[in-house]
Parts: sequence; structure tokens; C-alpha cells
Amino acid sequence: MIIMRYVLKEFLKFVAGSCILCTFLFTLFDFIHKSGNYFATHQPSPKLIASFYFYQMPFQIVQTLPIASLLSSVTVMVLLNRTNEVTAMRAAGMTPRQIAMPLFLGGVLMMCAGYILNEVIVPRAAQHMHYIKKVKIEGESQQDSLNPTQWIRRNSKLFHYGSKGPNTILRDIELLELDTDFFPKSVLTSKVAVFRQDQKKWFIQSGHELHLNPAGVLSTIKPIENELIELPITPKNLEGESRLPDELSISELGYRVMDGHKSGMDVIALNIAWHTKLSFPLAILLVSMIGLPFGYRSERAPETVKGILLAIAVGIGYWFLLSAGRALASTGDIPTWLGPWLGSFYLAFIIGAQSWRINRT
Repeated sequence: MIIMRYVLKEFLKFVAGSCILCTFLFTLFDFIHKSGNYFATHQPSPKLIASFYFYQMPFQIVQTLPIASLLSSVTVMVLLNRTNEVTAMRAAGMTPRQIAMPLFLGGVLMMCAGYILNEVIVPRAAQHMHYIKKVKIEGESQQDSLNPTQWIRRNSKLFHYGSKGPNTILRDIELLELDTDFFPKSVLTSKVAVFRQDQKKWFIQSGHELHLNPAGVLSTIKPIENELIELPITPKNLEGESRLPDELSISELGYRVMDGHKSGMDVIALNIAWHTKLSFPLAILLVSMIGLPFGYRSERAPETVKGILLAIAVGIGYWFLLSAGRALASTGDIPTWLGPWLGSFYLAFIIGAQSWRINRT
């Protein structure tokens, strides 16, 4: 138990250091890039710049967790091997599985941390980051920075609105009901619709409902006064979204995928982001186990360098397969669910091969 705590402590220490270093380097390079044009154009205050990068930090930490876990796993096992601590563990009767347990527990902790960051902290931080960028730095109004969809399809109904006030008010609405041949059967129009939260319906004070015959010719006009009607939209749909799909939580992505299917929207990018959110924590766990074989290698310097280079190559291979898989999924060349999981399948194969080799030694 003491050995397990010791190895786990070293692993977590190196993960924290790697995350801090990678996040600092990204922030530094991004700041240098933006200083030449973006910041020079908008002239934000140092406080706004600091706030912008502060709220961007959780997303960057999540992105660095796999490489940080990989480097920490390899570094810990190399150091234990060079000080003959792995030899002492094996002499004490510890099996490869027992030696790997601290790495596995560390990987589980990092996987949970990545999931919590992705699901809870990153979506909220991204909202603040985009608000600071669009409104505070670039000077847009809050309404201009949001781009809600103004055309919505629900089964046989097609809905459009011209503009919105607060999230409970719509202006210049049109609700078309279509027949099986996609020709309009009726058209409901109104200048204003107000959402009544208690009844979950929209209140129309004045409007008209136009009925058309199968030939598409107007047949009757029915006035609408002080009526509650159902529209294929809720205030939640009107909130707008400035975040990228990768900055949304799993639950938000799931809701938008279902809503997009009902509206007839293209949801491929959302589906890819949803599967990436599921596969990413697993990848963090898998890369944490990559370092185990380095405890069984020769402690000579050339072997150590070779092993570290191989570990870096594994990390590059994972990112390449993840990026390539997402790109292929976005073009429809492979199933949408498969693209984000290619990198994780690759890591699982390497872990399986390594475990087989270690158990044979």
C-alpha cells in the first residue's frame, strides 16, 4: 500500500506539472499570435486579456490531459527502473499487474477529472470566454453575438420568426403546416407571440390563419385573437449559442442532436463532438498505462531515450487517428460514431500487446 501511494503520488505530481507547462506554452504562443493583430486592433485592457485566457484555461487543460498522463506514466516508470525500485518490487513478489495498479488508479483519477471538466466546468467557462471575446473585446451587442436558428422544422410543420425580443417574445412569426407532398395546407401569421410559462404555450393577441386547398389556392382566412397555441420552439431554443460543439457538455450535445433531427438540421458535427466527449476520458485512462513496459526495459540511456521517443510516437499516433477519424466522419467516409473512437481503439490495441509481452517475461 505504501509503494502504491508513493508511485501514485509521483504520477499525479508529473501530471500536474505537465498540464501547467502545456497550458502555459499554449497561452504564451496564442498571446504572441494575437498580439500582432487581434489585440492590437481591439485594444483590450490587461484585465480583459487575463479574463479571456483564464476562462479558456479549462478547455486547454482537458486537451493536455492525455499527453500529460502519457508523459507522466513513462517518466515515473523510467525513474523507478533507473533507481532499481521496479527490480525491488519484483523481488518482493509483486506481479506486473500489482506494479501497474498505481498507474491504473492515476489514470482513473485523470479520466474522472477530464469528464468533470468537460461536463461541468468547460461549458460554463466557454460561455464566459466567448462573451468576453465577442462583447467585451470586439464590442458586439449581446444579441448580435448569438445566432439562433430562425427556421425550424417539426415533422409536418415549418416555423419561421423574423426577430426576437427577450427569450419569451417572438415577432413576425409564420407557422406552415405541410401535406405529404410538402405543399402548405395552412399558414398561421402573427406580429407578436409571447410565451406563457405556466401553460407552456404561446399567446397570440392578434393574427390570421390562412387555409389553402390542394391546388395551393387560398380558401379561407380565420382571424386569431387572444389565443394560446403550440409552436415548435421553446425559450430554450432561443438562447442562441456561440460555443463550439467541443465546448458543450454531453447532455447539451445530446439535446441538440435530438432537436436537430426533429428540425431537419445537419447534426454530423454535433454527433462527432458527442462521441469525442465519450471517448476522450477513456483515452486518458489508456495512455496512463503506456508507461508500464518502461519499468521492464534496460536502464541504459540509449534504451531510455528510445523508449521515450516510442511513447511520444504513440501519443502522436493517437492524435493523428483522432483527427483523421473525425475528419473522415465529417465527410461521411466512415460512420459518425467510429471516427472519434479510432484513437482509443489504437491505444487499446497497444495496451493489449504490451500486457501480453510483459506477462510472457
